[in-house]
Amino acid sequence: MIVVGEVAGLRKKLRWFDNRPLCGRRILVTRSRQQAGVLSKLLRQGGAEPVELPVIDIRPLTDFTRLDKAIAHLGRYQWAVFTSINGVEAFFDRLNHLGKDARSLGGVKIAAIGPATLAALAQRGIKPDYCPFEYTSAGLLAGFMRMAISGQRFLLPRADIADKDLTRGIRGMGGIVQDIACYHTAPASTSLDAAAILSRGAIDMVTFASSSTVTNLVRALKGKKSLLEKVKIACIGPKTAEAAMKAGLKVDIVARVQTIPGLVSAIEDYYAREV
Repeated sequence: MIVVGEVAGLRKKLRWFDNRPLCGRRILVTRSRQQAGVLSKLLRQGGAEPVELPVIDIRPLTDFTRLDKAIAHLGRYQWAVFTSINGVEAFFDRLNHLGKDARSLGGVKIAAIGPATLAALAQRGIKPDYCPFEYTSAGLLAGFMRMAISGQRFLLPRADIADKDLTRGIRGMGGIVQDIACYHTAPASTSLDAAAILSRGAIDMVTFASSSTVTNLVRALKGKKSLLEKVKIACIGPKTAEAAMKAGLKVDIVARVQTIPGLVSAIEDYYAREV
């Protein structure tokens, strides 16, 4: 579109696109292909140009034996703890595959780590009994510490690579935990070349929404980790930031609210301070 004439002089009054907080920023989204869209949409609304480079892939299990056994005996658990949307989707997909539905959880208390997981459960007619104020494993544990959970059985349907902090914490309070993989997280097989994208110098910031995205992007760079020195690094929370720092990266942003909207808000605040 080309504007000719006196109307061009109205730009300062009518401009809206380049007044957005992330206008002109190219931001790398490393989430899985299934989940990248939510972050990309919010970044685009802020004026950024998201560049999607999925470095993790969410896949079904090859062996459902342990998960199926847990689902067959859901009545033995006092709590089921969901720590991600992926965990909710994988668990309920398997529940449905086995001819069951949400009624199988009728006598089980439900905990959700944060608002996105809450929403995924709500779509399946589940209203969780507990969600922490801080959307982390530490936040969940702080809440359980105020409850009498000694001797109670906990089911944790999670990723096969989930860290064990939550499991150890519940066991430390006397809880009996079954930490069961309900989906597989693997490095993404993508035709996009991470090193090529970063070496062009057109990326302003890289976002990490989990520790596994950090690990897999560094691995995808194949020894060219120095390319990440030229960009800003934004992490969804302290766990992810810790993984980034352990990988030798300088972390510029750690979201206070550990959600995707919270991450975008932290990025917008960061650039607002630069103005």
